[in-house]
Amino acid sequence: MDRLRTTILEREKQLCRDGFASFQESLQLTGATITSDGWSDVRRRPLLNLLVVSPKGEMFLKAVDTGGETKDTTYIVGQLIDCIREVGADNVIQVVTDSAAVCKAAGRLVKQEFSWITRTSCTPHCLDLLLEDVGKLPWATEVVTEAKAVVKFITNHHQSQALFRGKSALDLPKLGDTRFATNFIMLDRMLEVKEALQELVVGREWREWNGKSNHSDDGDEVRDCVLWSGFWKNLEEVLALTKGDGGSTVGVRSRGCQSQERSTWQCSIADRNWRP
Repeated sequence: MDRLRTTILEREKQLCRDGFASFQESLQLTGATITSDGWSDVRRRPLLNLLVVSPKGEMFLKAVDTGGETKDTTYIVGQLIDCIREVGADNVIQVVTDSAAVCKAAGRLVKQEFSWITRTSCTPHCLDLLLEDVGKLPWATEVVTEAKAVVKFITNHHQSQALFRGKSALDLPKLGDTRFATNFIMLDRMLEVKEALQELVVGREWREWNGKSNHSDDGDEVRDCVLWSGFWKNLEEVLALTKGDGGSTVGVRSRGCQSQERSTWQCSIADRNWRP
């Protein structure tokens, strides 16, 4: 045990240092991107992860405990500049952050210090915010709420989940808490297994199990939802917003404006905070 925390640990640390030195040398040819991402660990501590990315791969730089700190523009730009200098300013061509106002402002300050470095918004984060705005539409909220109720009911009971797996080779996804985009993944999967869901709720096994359970009212609501054609029509319309004519989320603009009652949201969304 003593060797594990001394000799072996030090050897592994040296391997990491050597790997970073080799990685850093390659940046002179390829250039590098500094990326940042905030999250909370298992102890609920707010952390800021900072990584360097290049065509050769990714290297973790550090995780900063931001507890007790005011995460304003000054603080964020300080962390970014420290990493830029550690990697070598001449090697860095851009920083990637989320699209929050303080991050955009920090990007402008980075550019003032290093004129050749640009700031780019994190694409997945922007798309997640865009989808969250789509999900706030009253008619879309209703679809997402109903779909969540169906998925939650089936996956929270062993018997119903076993019956569903007997109808489908695909599972219903667990719902994510931190990324709204997972709701659209759920809707897409439900459309894929539509026939299996409908076969499930009209089957004898479902009726016998649900009739004997103490949650038969919830089961009946799930059955009614899955068999209602209006639910599937609305679900397909929500998914159509995320795909557009060319299979891109950008198509949310053209598809949404096809409906008069939904066009107001589409025409006023241009300045929302998910834009880079």
